[in-house]
Amino acid sequence: MLVCQLKAKSAAFSDAAPVRAAAFASDGRFDPLQTLTPKRVFDAVVLPIGDDRAVALWTARHGVGAALAGADGRFRATATPCRPSACHISTRDVRVAGHYTRPR
Repeated sequence: MLVCQLKAKSAAFSDAAPVRAAAFASDGRFDPLQTLTPKRVFDAVVLPIGDDRAVALWTARHGVGAALAGADGRFRATATPCRPSACHISTRDVRVAGHYTRPR
């Protein structure tokens, strides 16, 4: 799976961009890009969680956004680690926590 931020146009002094994702098709090519969020966000990351699944996380203005990919490679919106108004974490915090953030 590939998760990236893809700008539609140049924006000086900003690395914020929408989050896009694609999975590898069975023939080795990429499936069509999915838009996980059209909002301009930061620090998109994808983390494997086992059983051919992954979670994509990104830092939004007020908290963290998330999408969960099934074995089919399609991402679906999912709950985030906390309510936007209750925390000020970023995807960097989640990456540092490592296996503590994975479901059991």
